[in-house]
Amino acid sequence: MRYLVCTTLLILLAINIGSGQVVKRMDDATFDAIDAQIINRFNANDLTGLGVAIIYGGEVVFAKGYGIRNENNDPFTIYTRSLLASVSKTITGIIAMRMVQEGTLGLDDEIEDYIAGYNNTGITIRHLLAHQSGIDHYNTCPDGYDGPFNWFASWEIVQGCTRCMLPPGSGTLYSTHGTILLGAIIDIVALDEYNSSYEDLYQDWIRGPANLVTLEPEWNDNIPNLAIGYDEDGNVIDDDFEDLGWRLPAGGFASNILDLAEYAKGIINNTFVTNTTLQTMATIQTVTGGPTFICGSASGAYGLSFRVSGTGNTQGIWHNGLNSHGYSSYLWVWPAQDAAIVMLCNNSNQTDVLGAIRSDVTNNILCPNTRTFTSDIEWNDPVIFEAGTEIKGESMIGTFTNVVTFDAQTRVLLKPGFHALSGTKFLTVLEGCGGIVTPY
Repeated sequence: MRYLVCTTLLILLAINIGSGQVVKRMDDATFDAIDAQIINRFNANDLTGLGVAIIYGGEVVFAKGYGIRNENNDPFTIYTRSLLASVSKTITGIIAMRMVQEGTLGLDDEIEDYIAGYNNTGITIRHLLAHQSGIDHYNTCPDGYDGPFNWFASWEIVQGCTRCMLPPGSGTLYSTHGTILLGAIIDIVALDEYNSSYEDLYQDWIRGPANLVTLEPEWNDNIPNLAIGYDEDGNVIDDDFEDLGWRLPAGGFASNILDLAEYAKGIINNTFVTNTTLQTMATIQTVTGGPTFICGSASGAYGLSFRVSGTGNTQGIWHNGLNSHGYSSYLWVWPAQDAAIVMLCNNSNQTDVLGAIRSDVTNNILCPNTRTFTSDIEWNDPVIFEAGTEIKGESMIGTFTNVVTFDAQTRVLLKPGFHALSGTKFLTVLEGCGGIVTPY
């Protein structure tokens, strides 16, 4: 390990919210590169509206809206609310794991200990979190009900679903209804242990600590100025949301892109659960034996509530979502990199496009071999910028009032004239991506 303190750095980063529509805490070149990649995918796929936010170094560094949110051609902005769809499942997963962390739920407890109708099924809390319960996704399940979430009424819906995979734990079958059942169990246990409900725990453990003002349940069009949903061809889908409240734990939340980013930031910063618990959630759950599918088909492996991709420093935990009312969503977090990208779109069935955007911008979010700064900027929040080999500052002038660390493997080059304010000093770490100064 090489560590050198020399004449170069400590200082920079700014938030620029131009006309209230953009968050920018990065140099112009990086911002423009990400923006161009998003616009290219947006136009190529004829999306209607899109919100994107990026976290780097544990802070929101990029947020921007694209396109329109309704038939009046009002812009889709960073303040536009849209449906999270199945990204809502991660909220339920985090609440459940907080209860496991506190000892009020047992991860390997059979659910018959908590709720009726599942005696001798062998289904556990872990199975519900990892989509290994075998409970059908939608095909054999009865319709929902109108109104807000009620655990008993939702439990009755899930009771009507076929168990499509046997035995539990032998395979993976993605199940919205399994997560709804988990939400019902949370509600039952919350009343007994905390004199609370599912929604109370969401308020106390998620919304409040992260100050998620716009992240809240949607049912019966109760959220004003929600983005209008469009189909894949750009046509308005004009129907009511009577089917959202009953499946709140699995797909009933809405938010703007800034609060979804703050939610991702809360995951990174262990605002909701400990790092040990998060690591457990990021562990792919193995299966035992061989499954028998009565209906449905096998899904990809899950951690606990999250999909998991990669390992080590570049491991991503993620979930996407789509909703038949005309919405798609995406949440991808790199916990070890203090980085994330979140997206909300008011078109149906666009998770593949959102995944392609994530793939496009990954190298700009994570650590590239080189990183060049070209902006005249006034930066005043702490952040770390890393590169595998070299960081180069072409134009670094302005007011620098806080800490920015440049962490490169070989060299950091700053244009002549770059200097610290009186009373500050320059430091450079020659160590490389993921070096000894991260997380700061």
